[in-house]
Amino acid sequence: MTAMSDFFKTKLAGAYYFACVGLAYGTFTSRLPALKIQTEINEAQLGLILLTVGGSSFVALLTAKPLILRFTSKKVLNIGALLIALALVCLSLSPNFLILALASVFFGLVIGFLDVAMNTQGVLVEQEFGRSALSSMHAANSGGAVVGALAGSLFAMLSDQVLYQVLVLEIIFLLFLPLASKRLLLEKITYSPRRLRKPLATLRSALTLKGFPPSFIVLCGLMSACAYAVEGAIAEWGGLFLHLEHSTDQSIAALVYAIVASVMVPTRLMGDYLRSKFNDLLLVRVAITLLLVGSVVVLYTNTLALIFVGFALIAVGIAPLVPIFFSRAGSYKDTDAVQASSFVAIFSYTGLLLFPPVLGFVAELSSIASALHALFVGGLFILGASVIFKSQS
Repeated sequence: MTAMSDFFKTKLAGAYYFACVGLAYGTFTSRLPALKIQTEINEAQLGLILLTVGGSSFVALLTAKPLILRFTSKKVLNIGALLIALALVCLSLSPNFLILALASVFFGLVIGFLDVAMNTQGVLVEQEFGRSALSSMHAANSGGAVVGALAGSLFAMLSDQVLYQVLVLEIIFLLFLPLASKRLLLEKITYSPRRLRKPLATLRSALTLKGFPPSFIVLCGLMSACAYAVEGAIAEWGGLFLHLEHSTDQSIAALVYAIVASVMVPTRLMGDYLRSKFNDLLLVRVAITLLLVGSVVVLYTNTLALIFVGFALIAVGIAPLVPIFFSRAGSYKDTDAVQASSFVAIFSYTGLLLFPPVLGFVAELSSIASALHALFVGGLFILGASVIFKSQS
């Protein structure tokens, strides 16, 4: 077996878990209209459900390190793949708001722990083979989301029952778990229980302001949070926007996230090439322009085909932003790259996981269309804050 085939198979094994999370998230977001009907909840209650997913995931992100240090990322990934399948079953069987909220907490926690573990595995692959792997692994995440969302559209035409989709996808997907597990790498560090910090201590440390990073890192984190907030808003409210505001059938509305994720995959794969040809400030400005134009099309047109084009433009605008912000923060002078990346990651997932639920409360007071005007706010903030790249070029 050649080194190249070793690298490819190991990277593919790691990508399996990225796809696993994407598949789960795509399934969840595409079937939100069905879950809303099934549990008879309103927009504000749906916002609370999304808040429980985001809040529990955020806690998991902050406390995953000691868990991975004790049990290794390999074990966390394998157990997590089974638990996320169980969480989706619990979500699909929820009869009311309370049960759905409890299932959402479970779902969010598993997503958070898996996210840290799969990125750790990606770093291990790059260290082991000295080759870039994380970019394509993240593309697998979007690819899994596409499959979940497309399946959501198909199954929505066949039945309002989310459970059927969940069971079919899980049976197929989990068949490959033993193969992927064999190729995962183990951390090359001997961990001592005395060195492990308790989760609550880790959470307190993460929330303290001691050692707050430079303003440049803070702005990178805020811009990344806005970019993730826009992505989360489209993923979790795009389908509902079509279904409730334009009376679009669930099977069609479920295509929103599939389109967004499908567009983001090739755009992300081209990101490194574009950065080698153009400076970051120009790329951010072009990306935000596409995001704003897409938002106008989505919110101010009534033609379904044009609305889908608008969502695609938003996706092209979002895709290259976050890697730029992580890269610039990690390479900032006199700053530890790992700490800078961790700081931006916490901000990023705060935007992705906590902002979309807030839109539920705005939608309840006015409408989903009014709530989605927040896309303009996020885009304009990124556009204004991105001038910091000019002074740091």
